[in-house]
Amino acid sequence: MRKLLYLFFLLLLPSVLYSQYNWDYGFQIGGANYLGDIGGDEKERRNGVADMKLAQTRQVAGVFLRYKPIELVAVKLSATYGRVQGADSLSTNGARVGRNLSFRSDLIEVALAAQVNFKTFHDIGMGRKRSDFSIYGFAGGGMFYNNPQAKYKGTWYNLQELGTEGQHSDKEGTPAPYSKFQVCIPTGFGLYYSYKKKHRFGWEVGWRLTFTDYIDDVGGNYASADQIGKEETAIALSNRHSEISASKLKENEAKYPGTYGPSNLQRIAEAGNYGPKAPGQKNPNTRGVHKDGPRNDNYFFSTLSYSYVIRGKSSFYRAKFNYSISKRRKKKSKAKF
Repeated sequence: MRKLLYLFFLLLLPSVLYSQYNWDYGFQIGGANYLGDIGGDEKERRNGVADMKLAQTRQVAGVFLRYKPIELVAVKLSATYGRVQGADSLSTNGARVGRNLSFRSDLIEVALAAQVNFKTFHDIGMGRKRSDFSIYGFAGGGMFYNNPQAKYKGTWYNLQELGTEGQHSDKEGTPAPYSKFQVCIPTGFGLYYSYKKKHRFGWEVGWRLTFTDYIDDVGGNYASADQIGKEETAIALSNRHSEISASKLKENEAKYPGTYGPSNLQRIAEAGNYGPKAPGQKNPNTRGVHKDGPRNDNYFFSTLSYSYVIRGKSSFYRAKFNYSISKRRKKKSKAKF
């Protein structure tokens, strides 16, 4: 193994020593969205990006530092803030509308990703103001802070601290508390345009795979008041179907026959007042679990960026080539006389 690593280093060394290296640093702004349990379209199952609500796209901003050791590869360190949110009231699925949950969360992400250039177009333009254009894909790892909140009677509450599914209870059948700090895998593609070799303007689309089903605080079953505890706000935010007006219930049942509406109130009450039931979709105890098991939440960033390029040569490059360059310049100057 050591010999293979040594051989790899020897093969890579010439390209590193002879190549120009680049550092660039900058900022990015754009939009953020998420794919989870809340909101979505007519199906209960989250059906990829098509299940996103574009109207719920919110702001994202961040800074980054990028190092390009060789022509085709760069490494990017970024710190990003983005808000994601969702509301069942915007869904076209009757069971989700009846569930009536909503949330927002401010995500803070730190990530390290490797970028691989698929294609680079050199010397775009004319004269001395030549520019480059690159298309790349990226993947890496990171961590993010997630603090889902919900608004109740004009006040925003931190849902993780309330334990809306009984996470802070020692009662049997309740899940363990989820952490506000989670791991993510950023992956996606991007492009950038370099102007005068110093200014880079880019666009990047990034998907974040996560290992948690609680970005939106929804992932399991409804908990009883006894499981949640004595916190009245937690009980209220755990099950919000009672906040829907009678007119909204009637409208929902007319639009989505057989789902949550006035004719189902008795059935819901008999089920323990745990929540909506749409035949073939959710059983009365289900708050966020899908028929095929838990599914992790993911989020999405699309950003425009600007960065400033710091250019230079390695010490080997300068020692090897500066002399020959200056020598050629001297020859040219002598030729004039």
